[in-house]
Amino acid sequence: MKTLVVAPHPDDELLGCGGTLLRRKSEGATLGWVIMTKISKEIGWSTERIRERENEIEQVRKGLGIQPEHLFQLGFPTALLDTIPKGNLINKISDVFHDFQPQELLVPHHGDIHSDHRITFDVAASCIKWFRYPSIKRVLAYETLSETEFSPYPSNTF
Repeated sequence: MKTLVVAPHPDDELLGCGGTLLRRKSEGATLGWVIMTKISKEIGWSTERIRERENEIEQVRKGLGIQPEHLFQLGFPTALLDTIPKGNLINKISDVFHDFQPQELLVPHHGDIHSDHRITFDVAASCIKWFRYPSIKRVLAYETLSETEFSPYPSNTF
């Protein structure tokens, strides 16, 4: 099986479904990881913090057993996905789905309070139509603690 986790930010994949990813790996799955956003100097991050983040991502990739070619860093500015045209986001996710051909997709819950999480769900959901990516057989949403449970809308709770 090929499992692809779509994370708005690096850490969401571990907080939300790290155990599931480890289980899938132990079951023999090929794992893929999409990171939607990236910190940069242009949005106020230090060179040192950017380097630390890159090292953290590499440690997680290795720890989860994800091959380098199955890490897809899309590089959109963190906490600013709502400023990017959805078509641009959908095109980038579509490219990953086309390349990786996932059978299982793990996405953030649609009710997360963080706009990057909601937009990531919406963009991924736009690409899961069976006739576009017939490889996808199952889509699961994960809860990201500190984001999912803070929704003020009871109908959006996990």
